[in-house]
This record gives sequence, structure tokens and C-alpha cells, in this order.
Amino acid sequence: MKRISLMLALFLTLSFGMAYGANPGAITLGSVTGLAPFGGIAINASPAVFTFNYDNTANVTKAKGITNGYEISATGGINWVGTYAHATGAGALDWNGFDLVISLNEFSWDGALADTIGFAGSVMTGPGMPAGFNGPAVVITIDATGATEGETICIDSCYYPPAGTWMWAFGDGTGTPSQPPTWDGPHCYLTEEVLDQCPVWVDAPTAGGGDHCDLVVLQYFATDPDATPGGVTYAVLAGVGTIGATSGQYTYAPVLGDVGASIGATIEASDAAHNAGDCTPVDLVMNFTNETPVFTSGDGEEIQIGMGNTGCIDFTTDDVDCDPSTVSIASVTPTPFAGLGAVYLDGNKVCFDTDSPGDGGITYTVILEVTDGEGRPSSTATMTFIVLTTEPYEIRIE
Repeated sequence: MKRISLMLALFLTLSFGMAYGANPGAITLGSVTGLAPFGGIAINASPAVFTFNYDNTANVTKAKGITNGYEISATGGINWVGTYAHATGAGALDWNGFDLVISLNEFSWDGALADTIGFAGSVMTGPGMPAGFNGPAVVITIDATGATEGETICIDSCYYPPAGTWMWAFGDGTGTPSQPPTWDGPHCYLTEEVLDQCPVWVDAPTAGGGDHCDLVVLQYFATDPDATPGGVTYAVLAGVGTIGATSGQYTYAPVLGDVGASIGATIEASDAAHNAGDCTPVDLVMNFTNETPVFTSGDGEEIQIGMGNTGCIDFTTDDVDCDPSTVSIASVTPTPFAGLGAVYLDGNKVCFDTDSPGDGGITYTVILEVTDGEGRPSSTATMTFIVLTTEPYEIRIE
């Protein structure tokens, strides 16, 4: 067990010998890193790092002397390894501002029973802890590797001998009194085993697809060898579609634009002990098809038209799947006397306004095309218009 220097003991005794008053500062737990997934101190992973903030914003003078002790205790007699340091980095307290004495004192710092570490400093002419300071000051690291799971480790404030009172001394030459800073502890944590086995895939489809009008529904399932609390969770790391976080049911609604392309998704089964991407995912590749629309009537039909009259042929189509289809006139052979505009679509009819006498005696072939998208496969129907040189006789029986 180490002891505080006689010089520091004498100085702090004098510094803190004044009556209480003024405003206290505050010491709080600013941040913790390295905790296990469920908020405990890991017994088989990285150590936990505790950073404590010192807040001197309540006072208009610097703290010219500080002394604060921290006791780390554990239930069950477990052993752990600890390290400690002054905080560094942006916004941290500059301990070099204590130009008379800077002291880090450890007492029975062996990870057995209650261990104590004291942080102290005093100034001669230095800035100490400036008025208005509020930032990191003390760092304590606890490595509980090999400890028993389910025990409790606590960090609390404490006094330490011979003059290690829990106190800040403020000095501006006018007798500003000392004050013990407030403390938001104790801070206690369970020791925890980090469960590090990823879930194992049982059912993991890697191929899918079908008609682009059909919803894709695939079932994924994995088991967790170490039964991490919270169970297995599923996620789409990249690509298309969604998956139930706990059900493992994957769905994707394809579109016509997916036809002809390989559409994919990267799917992971994980648990609360792992971050996204830690476990081995599966890659799903889907290929989609499109049914070509067809003519269901009208193909091969022909009619006779007297020249100068209009004739129409009815047709019907079926897209087969879910897409809207479009019918267009692909060709007219030969070109009508009045031009291609003489042949036109009227709903589910193709009509021909013949010219007299220009179209008389000519047989015209009209080809219609049906498709469900630009650049998509299409079907055709051929209709024949026979234009007579006279109007057809109308026979009336009276």
C-alpha cells in the first residue's frame, strides 16, 4: 500500500482547513466504453473504461487544490485488474496546471476486496482547475477477465489516508472556502460473459424469383448455439426486400423492370451480442420473368368492304399476368390510297376508311402488335381487308 507524500499531506491539510461555504463543484460519471452487450463488465472481452467529469462552473474562482478518492469493490471476492490515469484529449482537465503537486495514489490496487485510488493536485501559481471548467478529468479502467459471471463491481467516492479528504479548495486571495464536490455515484455493474457465437443457419434460401407479378415470400431460420438473451434477429444488410426481425420471413414485391436482371439481397441472422455485419450472411439471388401478352381473337380474320366505305375487325387480348398491355398497328401493306392514317384503332377494333376509287380491287394486310412494355416481347395478329370495286349488293326480300 502506497502513501501520499508528506508535503502533499501538509499542503492539503492547510488548504482544506477553512470553513465550508460557497458553491460546491460536481463529479459525475461522464462516459463508459467497453461494456458488454447487456450493460455489464465483460469477463471474457475488452475492459470497461470509466471517464469521470469534473464540473467547476458553479464557482468564479479556480480550484487550487483537489483531492478525490475512488473505491472499487466487488462482491464474491472476485479478482480483477485495474488501471487509472488522468484524462487527456480535447476538453480534458490539464493536470499540469497543478504546478506544486500532482499525485496519483493507489492503495491495495490488486483487484482483491476493496481497492482505492486517489487523485490529488495543488498549485503554487498555476491555473489548477479553472473557474468554469467542465470536462473529463479521471479515467479508471477495469479488466474483469476470468472473473465469475453475475458478481457486482462498484465504483464509489471515498476518503483515503493520510489527508485524502473528498474536497476541492478554492483560492483567490480572499479566503474563498473549500467545498466537497457532489458525487453522482456509486456506479455498480454486474460482471457478464460476452456470448460470441453467431446464430447458425438452418434454412437459408439463396435463390428465388418467378413471375414478376407474384410477391416473393421466403422463410429464413437460424438457431443460436449459446442462447443469447433476446434470441435470433434477422436483417437485410443490403439489396431489396424486407425481413421480419424475429419471424425471419422475407418478402419482396418485384416490378416489371426487374425482368432480365439479377436482383439480390444480403440477409444476416444475428443476436444481441453482435453488431450488424459480424455474422456470416447469406446472399439471395432472384430472377424474374414476364408473360408475353397474346391476341385471343381477331388473328386471321378478314372482311370485304365496298370502296369508299369503312370496315372494322374486332379483336381481344390477354396480358396473361398483371401488366397493362398496349395494342398498336405494326404495319399496313400496301399503303392505302389516302395514307396510313386510313387504318386506325377504335377501342378493341381496327378500322379502315377506304377511298373510292383509289382502294378498289386491292387486298390490304394489317398486322397488330400487343406488348406490356417498351422493349418487351410482343405478339401479333394479322387481319385482311378486301376492298371491292363496287359496294356489295344489298338483297332485300319483301
